[in-house]
Amino acid sequence: MAVRRYITAIEFNDFNKNQRQLIGILNHNMTKLTTDVQWLKKLNGYQIAIIGGIFVTVVCGFIKLAFF
Repeated sequence: MAVRRYITAIEFNDFNKNQRQLIGILNHNMTKLTTDVQWLKKLNGYQIAIIGGIFVTVVCGFIKLAFF
């Protein structure tokens, strides 16, 4: 990985160049991050399914107690 050095922002063009470099670096890091957390998304899906199942069971239990 190449080491990038920022320049001092004396003129607007220098500032613009710094911002574009920073945005490029952050976009690259975020793109790389999304591929590394796929297992976390899958785990989140399982947790939502389990909590949803518990919620439906509890609601059905209350309905059964209230009407039957």
